[in-house]
Amino acid sequence: MNEYKRVIAIGDIHGQFEKLTDLWKKINFNDKEDFVVFLGDYIDRGERSVDCLKFIKMVTHFKQNVVALRGNHEDFMLHYFESHSVSSPIDYSEIWLDSNNGGDKTMRELKRLPPHEVAELLALVNTFPYYYNNLPSWFFVHAGINPKYGLYEQPLSDYLWVRNEFLSKYDGNLEMVVGHTPVQYLGSSYDTPVHLQNKITMMDTGAAMGKKISALDLVSGTYWQSL
Repeated sequence: MNEYKRVIAIGDIHGQFEKLTDLWKKINFNDKEDFVVFLGDYIDRGERSVDCLKFIKMVTHFKQNVVALRGNHEDFMLHYFESHSVSSPIDYSEIWLDSNNGGDKTMRELKRLPPHEVAELLALVNTFPYYYNNLPSWFFVHAGINPKYGLYEQPLSDYLWVRNEFLSKYDGNLEMVVGHTPVQYLGSSYDTPVHLQNKITMMDTGAAMGKKISALDLVSGTYWQSL
């Protein structure tokens, strides 16, 4: 049975630091009664990715009941730095740094930091789990799962990247709480968290496109949005 008054999921942030802090104030998080899961994609496309990572570092360090998951954009960044420090068969430089993915903006921010601060942020990101499953009713993951694999037998990339096959074919018993796919993917009129009929809750409300970041209390159905 759920022991928290509120279980709050927060969707993709994408470097929108002012929106992130505005949303956090609106939630009015209580560490004794609430549990929060950030669903990943804190960086890229926005102008203050480093500040977003520092905020995530602060709240996960000083708050007991806050979990931050890994998103595909954090994975992009980690692979980029791995491919430039060790021999790798994949060159991620043109992928992550492509303006369509937004890593170019994050890289410009990182270049302004001392090397030890960059190393600390990368080490932080490397601790982010791919999913969170310690609450009875929900499975939190950035993108979803590929229905042709078991819940815990997924290729790691599917936790971060899967989309169409998950949204259309998932039929499990757990409510899947995800980011990654903006709700606008369902139609231009969507701009708040969406519950699909096959037990999927979509939390990415388009911050990467200049729209709002959203948070949803899965217990009551109450949601909040940034400015």
